Amino acid sequence: LEMGKLRDEQTEIEKQLAELDEFRELLYETGKPLEAAFRRAFSAFGLEVRSYVDGSDEFDIVFEHEGRHFIGECEGPADRAVDIKKCAQLMANMGRYAGVLGASVRGFLVGNGHRTRHPNARENPFTDKCVQYASEANILLIDSVSLFSGIQEMLALPAGDQQAFGEQCKRAILEGAGGPIRLPTTRPATRRSLPADGNE
Repeated sequence: LEMGKLRDEQTEIEKQLAELDEFRELLYETGKPLEAAFRRAFSAFGLEVRSYVDGSDEFDIVFEHEGRHFIGECEGPADRAVDIKKCAQLMANMGRYAGVLGASVRGFLVGNGHRTRHPNARENPFTDKCVQYASEANILLIDSVSLFSGIQEMLALPAGDQQAFGEQCKRAILEGAGGPIRLPTTRPATRRSLPADGNE
């Protein structure tokens, strides 16, 4: 009986690691791989996210929820933080996308700054000027390491609790004020420690 229980626990851990592996690009990638991982993460929280291409317009991430439209950019600099220039690019895209839709648009920026460093050794993924600009412009800033940690925490919960936690994360994103988003957690209020490969 005890051996059977241990095998079940091992199977569950292996399942969680396999699921988590789909999101590892959030820690170390940029460009299309980071965008794809971000879309998978948001889908896990219950948001249907896609890219947008129409003629000369190409946007990394767009989604709609309850009549509200969102557009985002992903940036993963190797050895620096995401700076204010990416906010300016996002603002320009927001204007173009709003013109296409004929509706207002909320912007968000996904930052994987200092991505070549171990996640625990990274500084702020956004520069101070970027954070200030985003706060004033009501732009959401999403740290990809924190997003990975949120996914990691959700997958570690019992299956019956995962949807509720994902809903909490979704609400934190949709209702967040401009600037860095703080995702909910059931853990102590400290930045989580991640090993180099993202596994605990």
